[in-house]
Amino acid sequence: MDKKLCSRFNEMSRRFVMKGGTVVALAHANKHFDRDGKPIPAGTSDVIDDCDCAYILYEIGTDETTQRKTVRFENKKNRGNVAQHANYSYSIKDGITYDDLLESVTPLDDVEMETIIHEADRKSDEEMIDIVTACIQDGITTKMELADAVASCAKISRRAAIGIIEKYTGTDTKVHLWNYKVQERGAKVYSLLDGNAGDLS
Repeated sequence: MDKKLCSRFNEMSRRFVMKGGTVVALAHANKHFDRDGKPIPAGTSDVIDDCDCAYILYEIGTDETTQRKTVRFENKKNRGNVAQHANYSYSIKDGITYDDLLESVTPLDDVEMETIIHEADRKSDEEMIDIVTACIQDGITTKMELADAVASCAKISRRAAIGIIEKYTGTDTKVHLWNYKVQERGAKVYSLLDGNAGDLS
């Protein structure tokens, strides 16, 4: 946390690397997240500034049924040909040994990760989805009226309400929950897709 000591350490690390060595450094993030929900490095930005390659590690979600946690390493800085991200899951069962924990680590491809991210999004948006669904079921179906109703009910901004509405708008029932038809005077009138009753269980 001391910038002078950190700078001195980084200088020593650079000399070591120039002799052919490799330094793997772990740093922490602060308690806040950026607008994309990703960790922000704190107190250790000098390490990232001086290194050749850096990844941010963050949690995607936890599956309570399988007792596995999913995480992603996302590249923040590189000076070479490195992967832009890497995905893994591992066991979080109680009483698991350290060896079993290491053996449980499993790499995930992007297709598997996309499904997990979507499920995590759905879970975190569950309350908002239920509100939008209830409003549509109550006959509030034009986009602006729907956004106003959702914003009022959820106590969020109209912009945030529109964001949730648009996020789940479309025709793919694996991803979307409602869609609209353009009617008189260009009004977008929403209806629920078949099978969506607002229950994510």
